[in-house]
This record gives sequence, C-alpha cells and structure tokens, in this order.
Amino acid sequence: MSLSEWENKSNYYKMLELGSDIKTQTQNLSRQTKDMYKQLSDSANSIVTSQERSSEIISQSIDNVKNGLNGLQSAFEWGISDVVWQIEQNRKILKDVLETLMTPLDTQAKERRKRAENAYFNGWIDDAEEEFLESEKLNKFDFAIHINLGIIYLFHKNNEKKSLKYFNKAIKYSKPESKYHTSFALLFKARILFNNDYIDEAEKNSALAIKYAPEMTEAYYQNSQYNAQLKNVKKCLKYLYHIIKKDKYYCLKIDNDKLFDPIRSHVNKLIIKLCDEVSEEVISIVNKCKSLINSINNVVKEFDIPSKYRQISINNFDYEIKEIQSLLDKKSYFDALYAKSKSVDFQLNIKEYSEKIDSDLSDIIYKISREQRDDVAQTDDIIDKTQEYTIYSINIIHIVLHFFLYIYLIVNDSIGWVFYIVPLIFWLLIIYGLSILLSKIIGWIMKSYFDIQKQSYHHSIEQNLKKYEQYQKQLSYIIEGNKNLFVLC
Repeated sequence: MSLSEWENKSNYYKMLELGSDIKTQTQNLSRQTKDMYKQLSDSANSIVTSQERSSEIISQSIDNVKNGLNGLQSAFEWGISDVVWQIEQNRKILKDVLETLMTPLDTQAKERRKRAENAYFNGWIDDAEEEFLESEKLNKFDFAIHINLGIIYLFHKNNEKKSLKYFNKAIKYSKPESKYHTSFALLFKARILFNNDYIDEAEKNSALAIKYAPEMTEAYYQNSQYNAQLKNVKKCLKYLYHIIKKDKYYCLKIDNDKLFDPIRSHVNKLIIKLCDEVSEEVISIVNKCKSLINSINNVVKEFDIPSKYRQISINNFDYEIKEIQSLLDKKSYFDALYAKSKSVDFQLNIKEYSEKIDSDLSDIIYKISREQRDDVAQTDDIIDKTQEYTIYSINIIHIVLHFFLYIYLIVNDSIGWVFYIVPLIFWLLIIYGLSILLSKIIGWIMKSYFDIQKQSYHHSIEQNLKKYEQYQKQLSYIIEGNKNLFVLC
C-alpha cells in the first residue's frame, strides 16, 4: 500500500529527513519554508496576493521552528511529521513531563528508551520500532512512546491500522499529563479517520484537539478542512478567519488547498472581507494623517516667517499617500497588509515631521522674541536719550531767547524806568525762571509724547510675540490631539 498524497513530502521539504541533529533540522526547516511560500505565492489567486508581493513573501522564513507544530503554524505539512516530532521531543514542555513519568523506572528501562530515541533521530526506523515496542512493555503510560510508534507505522511502515491504535493510546495516557500532546495525537488520529472517509469523526477529533490546545492554530486549520468537506460553511469560515489573523501565510495555504474547493466561493469571499477590513483600517489611518498634515502645514503658512529667518519646508507626503493607495488598489490581502505596514511607516514619518516642525517653529519664535525684546530695549534707550536732549535743547534755547530779549529792551530803552530801579540780577532771575517754567511745560508735553510712542511700540511688539506664541500653542494642541495616531510608532 503506497503512501497517500497528504503523507508525502512536498518538493520544497524533500531535504528534511531524520538523521540530522535538532539544530540542523530547525535551520533547514526554517530556510525551506521560503521555498514553500514561493511555490504557494506563484500560483495564488489575485485576491490573495499580487505578483509584486511575491518577492517579499519569498524573503520570509519561520523563526519559531524550535516550538514544533505550534511554532510552524502555516508551514506545517503532514509529510514532515517525523521531523516535527523529532523537534517536539527536544522541547522543554515534553522533557518535563517525561522526567516525571520516567522517575520510577529502573536504569534498564531508561536506557532502552534512550536507545529507541537515538535510533529514531538517526533514521534507523526498524531499530526504533523494536526499541519502542520493548520500551512500551516497560512503561506503557509513556504517551511519547505511543506517538513515536504511531508516526513510525503511519509514515514509514504504511500501516494506518497500527498507527491509529498507538495514537489512541497516546491520547489516553497523555490526557492527565499534557493537554498539548493530547491535541497533537488527536490531529493524527483525525487525519487517519479522514483518509478512510470518516469525515464526521475526523471533524470531531480535530474539534477536541482545539479544546485541549486552543493555542494550536494547526488544529483550527485541520478542523476547517473537514468542515469544508462537510460543507459546514459557518464553522469553517469562523476558524479560517481566526487562523489567518494569527498567521497571514495560512491565506496562501488555504488558497492552494483543494480540500476547501467544496466551499471555495465562500472562502474567497472571506479573503475579500479580510482584505477590505485591512484596507478600511489603512484608509482611516491615512485620512487621519492627511488631516494632521494639513493642520500642521496651515499653521506654518499662517505664521508668515520673516525672510531673514530660515524658512520651514512644508511636506505634503504626496508620494507616500500615492504609494499606499496604489497598494490598496490591487485589491489583494497581502498588498493590503503591505499597505498597512507602509501606513505604520507613514505614521512614523509624520510623527518625526510634526516634531521637527514644532522644534523649528519654537526655535524661530525664540529668536524673534529675543531680537524683538532687544529692539525694545534699544528703542527705549534711544527714546529716553532723545527726550533728554530735546528738553535740554529747549532750556538752552529759552535762556538764549530771553537773554537776547532782555538786551533788546535795554538797547531800545523799551523797559523804561524800571531798569533803573530793579537791579540787573533780578531781571536775569525772572527771565531764567520764566524759561524754566516754559521748558518744564514743553518737557512734560514732549515726555508724554515719547511715553505714548514707547507704549505703542511695546504694545505692537507684545502683540506680535503673542501671535507667534499662539501659533506654537496651536501647533502643540494639534499634535497633542493626534497623539493616539502615533501609538503604533
């Protein structure tokens, strides 16, 4: 009896064989997932990915292979089950359980089990079968022994009946010890049942696998396969939505999986729905970003920076917006996801832009404020000196004018007999007093005039500074009001 199609290795996993150490296996598996994604993307429906995204998909590899089946997620295939189980046996989750199970055993039993594992890891399948069968006699409660035998009979001895027998034992004995490994064994049992046309039973066992290990995405995937065959559309789509959201590469796998053909139209609608959800999210982000850009740029335009200062460059981000829109226009899930990653970069760029504008505006306002306050001090000093010089000049002019008036009166004898009685000094004092009084009046008038000029200039400067500070407050308010936009950054 030959292996079923699902039991064979795909071409991109042909190099994966038992016989290598764990580190080499995980490295090879991680690298070869690139070939898997390339093959899947090359034949993908346009609603899944465009050809432009294929190169990006090819560059991906699985970095969580060391976590076995749960780490592989969409990269898992039945044909590499023996290698995946080799990796699973090296995980701490299994080692801790086995340590407890093996504690009561004698040295002979432990050594026999160790020999069985070594034979399996080295690809000596007949030796591994013999040693595991003997180990089972010594410790039948060790569910890992039953999983080993189940995989050996399923993939190397091509004996589904015996394989099913040991997976049933593995399920029985793992339940009290490890829910994860119960789920692991249930998936193999479900696949054997499905291969023998017991689709309902396969669906029930895979549903139990989800119950025991709800974090295992592969359990949801396989349950969805069986529900697709049963045409249970609602349940199938529910789980497909769940796993695609957790691992986008399931979308490629689902698109290429013939088991979903009975409900293909519904699956395609689900992919379109997922694409639309991502697109709507991206459009919402872009619109908020555009609104923020316009608000920031309007503040800069209204500021009217004096020409002697370095001008602030405005960026409308037209290229970035056009790039994101062109990705969304492709109407594919992977392009929408790529647009989403670009929108995160877009947000980061706008965050940096807004911070730079805020910083540049603050710097310019500080320079303007400092220079204008220096101008105020200089102008006040000029006005004060002008005021003093003006009053002093008026006093001198008044004294000179009154002195010449006095000389004129004496020369023309216009003041009559008074100058013969009143001493010359008395008239000088009167003339000087009148000059002082007149100069005080004129000085007060001039001082009031200059004070008004100073106050007007001060007011003008203060108004300008308040206007500049208001621009900065407005910009800070805009940025603060949009800080939620930068959460992902």
